[in-house]
Amino acid sequence: MDLYVAPYREVVVFVVKHFWQSLRYGNQYIYQSLPRLLSLWLDYGASVVEAEKKERARQTQGAPQSQKLTNMKKSLSDLNEVHNTPAR
Repeated sequence: MDLYVAPYREVVVFVVKHFWQSLRYGNQYIYQSLPRLLSLWLDYGASVVEAEKKERARQTQGAPQSQKLTNMKKSLSDLNEVHNTPAR
């Protein structure tokens, strides 16, 4: 799946956010929720790193940073903030 597509980024943030919320309310399904949450989060983080490597290669040729990479970094930052948010 192309992780550059904006709707996919939004879905990943949404799903990870709600997996975190479900884990805050109980651990009955921790063995299903936590592996899925970590898979999505870490796979998305790895895709951001890959995109940064490609972007660095592009920038050596004088091209400006792409908006897609900026959006991916913002989405990853949002994911990292989700688990630091206190439970309500």
